[in-house]
Amino acid sequence: MLIEQGTIVEIADSELVVQVIQQSTCGSCAAQKGCGQGVLAKYLSGSQFVRVTLKHRPATDFHVGEQVELGVEESAMLRAAFLVYLVPLLLLIAGATLGNLISEPFAIFMGLSGLVVGGIYVRKQSLRKVDDPRYSPVVVDDRAIVKIMPGEPA
Repeated sequence: MLIEQGTIVEIADSELVVQVIQQSTCGSCAAQKGCGQGVLAKYLSGSQFVRVTLKHRPATDFHVGEQVELGVEESAMLRAAFLVYLVPLLLLIAGATLGNLISEPFAIFMGLSGLVVGGIYVRKQSLRKVDDPRYSPVVVDDRAIVKIMPGEPA
């Protein structure tokens, strides 16, 4: 499970609004000043607000300003990354390859068309999966984790 720290900024009936601050690993990188990614991270980093639906605990267990850990399954992140990055890229390459059979300007047009179609497909898939619990963050509660020792009954 991928874990991220956040601060509760609002509490509703059965959900929390958590502010998650994006962190960059650029401080530990050897390239630091010579890397364009570090420059972009410095100017584009900021905070995001995430809605977390509570399933196993009441909202009264939390208070505004409390630090919580949010978790998302690795498999869900892998599927989402595949969808967001690979599908549009594959459609861009497929469109450009097919368009190249006719002419170079048509290859450019078909490549961009494939990228746009891939983006539209990703948008539709993300809207379909917005309520899928596999892709929703959960509050990781250390108190709820029960360790079962080998040989002990569950």
